[in-house]
Amino acid sequence: MGWNAIDKMITLATSAMGLVAALAWNTFIESLIHDYSSKYFPARFGLFSTFIYAVIITVLVVWVTIYLGKLQTVLQKLETEKQPTQQEVIEAAVLSALRRFRDEQK
Repeated sequence: MGWNAIDKMITLATSAMGLVAALAWNTFIESLIHDYSSKYFPARFGLFSTFIYAVIITVLVVWVTIYLGKLQTVLQKLETEKQPTQQEVIEAAVLSALRRFRDEQK
């Protein structure tokens, strides 16, 4: 089995575990909102608690999406900045060492 296939399997397994965790949180948050709203609203307002849940999740998803978009922009900017080549790094290190040596000789 090639490394590419193993990499895909790891990605799929990680995604599946993330989905299971998301569904668990979904159930928890939905129950929390339903229990909280049932204290203050009659039983016939079950649809209302579902609406509140949908609004909260939508706001959360929009916020995370905006944040991830900004993060992606920053990472792309960092990636496109010119990275020094190995030769440039070596030349800078040699020049720095020569300057220190010259300054020590004075």
